[in-house]
Parts: sequence; C-alpha cells; structure tokens
Amino acid sequence: MSLEKDYRQWATFFPAVTMCFLENLNYTRADQEIKKLWGDVEESKMQYYRDFLNALTNASLHNLNEFEKFRNDTTLDKITDLEDLASKVQIDLKYDISFMDEKTRVKFRRTLTETGLCFTWGSSVGHLFTSRKASPPSASETLVTSCRYEDLPCGIRVSKLLSDVKFYVHSTDDLPIIGTNKPHLEFRGSESQVYVQHKQIVASPELRRLDPEQRGCLFRDEVKAHRSLFRTSKLPIYTHNLCKMACRRRMAEKFCNCIPFFYRTLGDGNICNAKGMACLSSFKHNLTEDVYKRKGQCFCYQECESTDYAVDSKSTYELDSDYTYSRDSVQFFVGIKIFTKTRLRRDIIYSFEDLLVSFGGTVTLFLGCSILSSVELLYYFTLRLGCELWMKYQKKGKTHPLPEVSPKCSTR
Repeated sequence: MSLEKDYRQWATFFPAVTMCFLENLNYTRADQEIKKLWGDVEESKMQYYRDFLNALTNASLHNLNEFEKFRNDTTLDKITDLEDLASKVQIDLKYDISFMDEKTRVKFRRTLTETGLCFTWGSSVGHLFTSRKASPPSASETLVTSCRYEDLPCGIRVSKLLSDVKFYVHSTDDLPIIGTNKPHLEFRGSESQVYVQHKQIVASPELRRLDPEQRGCLFRDEVKAHRSLFRTSKLPIYTHNLCKMACRRRMAEKFCNCIPFFYRTLGDGNICNAKGMACLSSFKHNLTEDVYKRKGQCFCYQECESTDYAVDSKSTYELDSDYTYSRDSVQFFVGIKIFTKTRLRRDIIYSFEDLLVSFGGTVTLFLGCSILSSVELLYYFTLRLGCELWMKYQKKGKTHPLPEVSPKCSTR
C-alpha cells in the first residue's frame, strides 16, 4: 500500500443512498388484493391477511420470523408470485429531491435488497436489482453524480416523504447488506443531516498480473473469476457485499430448497412461497450471522478498488411550524463538506523486473560480469557452437538429404 495526496485531481462519486420505508403496506390496495384472492372474508380473517401482506412488503432477513405463523396456512398457496404481490400492495414513493448541483437529474429506483423493498438513488448498479416490471434506465439518464474538491460542499436533501424511513449511505457500485451497513432512522417532524467522508482505495494496473490468491482481492470486472472460485451463478459485478448476499442466497437454498424473492436478481432458482419463507424463519440466525462467523463456508475477497463512506457528523433537529415543508412529512440530508486529502493505492512492491535487476546486480558483484555477459556466453556455447559444427559437417560433402538450414547459420 502507498499513500497518494494529489486530491485536487480526484473526481469522487457522490455516495449512493438506499431508502426503505419502515411501514411499506398500502392498506387500501391490500384490501383490494385480499378480495381478489380470497373473496369477501370476515373482519378477523381480513386482518389476518393484512398481517401477512404487511410481513410480505416489509420482508427482509430481519423479519423472517414474522412468517412463522403462516407456515401451515394452505390458503396462501393461491399466491403464485410473492414479489409481484408485494409490488402491488407497496406504498408509492412520493418525494422532492434537491441537489446542490442543479444540473443533476438522478432518480430513486425501486430495488430488491436483503434489507427490504427499497429505493436507491445514485447507484450505478441499482437498476440491475430491481423488480421485473421496472423499466430500464434510458441512455440519457444519469445514474451517478460526482463531487470534486472545488464543488464542496456537495449534498442532497430528500423531503416530502409520507412515511418514516431508514436510509443507508453506501458506495455507488454496491448495495447495503445486513451486518455491514448501519441504517439511519428518520421520523416525521424532524430532519437528520448526515455528513460523510470517503475512504478510497485504488489499484495499479500491474496488480492484475497477480492471481487473486496472491493479491488477496478482486477487481469489480473479475466476476467470472469469482464464479469459478465460489460457484455463484449470477453477479453483474464483484463486490464484497454482493458476494455475501450470494452466499446467503446459497445458504437459503440449502436450508429450504428455495430462495427469498429479494434474492431473485442474484441468479435463477426456486423462489420461496409463503411456506418457504416460514421455513427460512427457522434459519434466520444462520443466514444473518454465519456468513461472518464461519468464513470458511462463505469466504469473500475484498475489492482491489473501493470507496467506503463513514459518518463524519450527524445532527437531528425538529422542524419548526413555519418551516417550508410540512411537519407531517419526513426529510433528510446527506452531504460531503470535507474532502479526504489522502487515499491508498495497492501496488506491487517487488515485481519480477525488480527481481531481475537485483539478481543482475548480485551476479555483477560476486562474479564480475553482468547478466548480459552470461547471455553472450550461453549464445557462444550453444547456438554459435551448433552453427560451427553444422558448417564443418557441410564441408565433408555428405550426400544424404540434409535438414533445412537455420537462417542464423550462414556459410562463410
């Protein structure tokens, strides 16, 4: 590792923000879907199905235990696609967003994550982990935005949200996962201001010449190498977080022969129904903890190049009654006000060329000749000697067919 300090030349991406509602269910739509699936039912049964849809729309590794009470309910077998049903009864995202650079037009996109059905802003990979019905980004759409030293401070304010949220600040090439990324909670009538600092690691091109085992890391575009090492079927790019998600997906399939619908984007497989989600609730601790405790079962390389964001400062204050936005709305701010002036660089400390130079110096010191002299001696006693013997052989006037003469051996 070496330290770089030419920070004025760096163009760092502004972090991505993933936001999840604490209560995801739209009760009006939920009642409509209940009537479509099970007809007119009594109020107690209606509340029972609401509880199921509430658990479904808030589905994550944390709340798998909420599916336990639905384990033996055969009436839920009518649901053929949990992901589609969850999308139908999820509340709509309505918000205002302002960025300090008014030219930026980045949007929130619905994403499937192990932290829940969420919405991601400023991610270059968020559209790869979205629902089936979501439209792909257009060619003119901006996915990420940068922040340079001369642009400071940079920041976004999200406002006019109609429900309490948790949000994560993370790398633009990644998604938040349970156990690594800590959420920030935001409630009605208040605003949190979160300023972050980035910690960046870059790598020299020469590092690619080493095997992953030698350098102890993988580049993002080395996803094929990751597949061969860990038998993961589908990852768009390699990151440490996505590797852990893929590992949890394999564990879920091993435990219950199905995967939760929020892992669908990581590869083909049998998607869990209601009974499958109830089965996974028995292995919640294994899914959330074993990927960190039993690293031999879920080994993931670090990334050779990465950008991590750590909280620099956080403050929360109540909204005044005469504030521009309503006290009933939810809002938060994420920004960068101090630019990190150093970053780490992965490099090869001692390459083959360095070894050759060092070996040449040692030979010169102890034998009084250079490697070039050794090569000349090798040439003289092999190729040159062969040519001399060949020419003597020709002069003897042999009549039998001769093999083709090497162009390097010419007759005098």
